[in-house]
Amino acid sequence: MYSIKLNIDDSILDKVMLFLNTIPKKNIEVKKLKNSHQSDDEKLGDFFVKSPLKDIAIERGDEIYNQRVEF
Repeated sequence: MYSIKLNIDDSILDKVMLFLNTIPKKNIEVKKLKNSHQSDDEKLGDFFVKSPLKDIAIERGDEIYNQRVEF
């Protein structure tokens, strides 16, 4: 038996999985592995550096609240 590792883009994943599912189960075993860039010891800071939201600027106005807040 042989092993093959494929890095598949999300845009064609459905097509590849459809093809793999047509092969008889006795002849193939399909396993989904974790993405190679994910690790169990990944730091929280790494998440924010890789985040697609890192280039979004959030600004706050110069409003000052002088009233007391009651709960």
